[in-house]
Amino acid sequence: MMKRLSLAVGFCALTSSSVLAQNLPDVAVSRVNDNAAYYGEVGGIGAFSISTTSCNVGNVVIDWLDPWDMPVIAQNMFMIKDGHIEHLGYSFLKDSFCAVSEPTCGTCQPTNCNTLGIGCADTYGAGLNDGRNGWAKWGIEATRGEWFVIPPGPTNENNTIRGRLQVEMAKLNDANAVYLVEGQYVSGHDQQAGLGHNNQSWRYVQGNTNMNNIGGMHMFEPGIFAWQNTHDDVMLSEINNDNEGGTNIHGFMWLGSKATQISPTEWRYDYAVQNLNSDGGVGSIEVNLLCAGASLSGLEHRGVRHHSGSPYSNAGWNGSTTALSARWETETFGANQNASAIRWGELHSFSFVADTPPTSQGTVTIGVFDPSAGTTISGSAIVPSSPGFEYPAFCTVNNNSSGQPASLTATGSSVVADNNISMTVTDLPTFNFGVFLMSETQQFTPTPPGSAGNLCLGGNIVRFTDDIQNSDLIGFVFFQPDANNLPNGTVWQAGQTWAFQYWTRDGQGPSNFSNMAAITFCD
Repeated sequence: MMKRLSLAVGFCALTSSSVLAQNLPDVAVSRVNDNAAYYGEVGGIGAFSISTTSCNVGNVVIDWLDPWDMPVIAQNMFMIKDGHIEHLGYSFLKDSFCAVSEPTCGTCQPTNCNTLGIGCADTYGAGLNDGRNGWAKWGIEATRGEWFVIPPGPTNENNTIRGRLQVEMAKLNDANAVYLVEGQYVSGHDQQAGLGHNNQSWRYVQGNTNMNNIGGMHMFEPGIFAWQNTHDDVMLSEINNDNEGGTNIHGFMWLGSKATQISPTEWRYDYAVQNLNSDGGVGSIEVNLLCAGASLSGLEHRGVRHHSGSPYSNAGWNGSTTALSARWETETFGANQNASAIRWGELHSFSFVADTPPTSQGTVTIGVFDPSAGTTISGSAIVPSSPGFEYPAFCTVNNNSSGQPASLTATGSSVVADNNISMTVTDLPTFNFGVFLMSETQQFTPTPPGSAGNLCLGGNIVRFTDDIQNSDLIGFVFFQPDANNLPNGTVWQAGQTWAFQYWTRDGQGPSNFSNMAAITFCD
């Protein structure tokens, strides 16, 4: 939960104080879906459009009718179900015209309709945003917010759905799903000022043809933030393609990840990449495992359906695994420039099942689709942990004076170089001191002299005597051993298995032990 809050606060702060400290234009979306239109269904595809309201949150008047970088408006719909997020559909673009200087998003300094004044808003209802009369997204250079010819309009589909926000009707009205709509403005003024990361806003809606709103606006946030808002264990990372459009003109993207336990021994890992405005796009993603040994299966990919004359492929991505990764990729740019890459304004999601629990210490490598825009970008993500974390059943635990057996849990990365192991012990007697022990030898010794618990270590037992612990008022201790400064000059090495246990004094009575955690380290 703290991860989600820290990201959201940092994101919003960047859209306000840093802009106002400079003389910069900044278009944001202050309202989405104050009204919606449903046009009908053809072949299982429904057609919609939604209203959007722009707001100049910068401190410079914005040219609203510049013929080659005027703002354009995109509409998107997403679904969150079974722990993953899916991009259900998008519309063709509406081009801006005649800003009306509404006072609905701040103190408006009105101007004529050729510009959007500071603090002023401009609304396009669902009818004006109707994608049937819109422009193709592939005609816009989104990173710089420019184009050199008027983009083409929609073609090749029934007039009822052509160019509109298209959604597979079979995916609506699902009681187990959550739905949301997003509005996005792409403006050359924003992009070239380096501010294209805050031009999306979203809100929850009912998943039916009425598309009624549920709750308020989530301003300055792209739709992937709804995944985290719905499931607070989602981890989000910004993965910008820096200077893609020139100095300080970035291609902005977000990476999301989540792990869901689906059985006592299996976890489903979900990933999503939302490309806000990178023309280079994304052609592959690779989830990097910490150590070899996790078993991966059930790879899935979910893209968004292109329509209305789009040249882009709707083919699924190929998934594969190695001992150290799960990877999805589309055709290369060299093989097919119209491959089903993650284009600007799109979100693709991916998933697999693994037999090891998660850690938040992993990375995902994003492959840039167009090689002229770069090669790879890395982002932090939740990934399967090493299979080296085990809790041997032979190490039975006796109750201490709290009435419970002390429970030790080890988390983090078993990669030695990461130096990232954490240990917690719960259900201890309160306000008692203790110490962590470790050994390469596992040996069961029931109730050794002076103890009411069971020792599960043998051989050369190493004591962390320089890190004596004291349990708090709820019987909890937390410890992070430093792999570079272990007791007695001990060194953890790849291939070794070290077993850990916690010893506690337990008041004036006999001492006791926790269960044992065994960690197999790797490179």
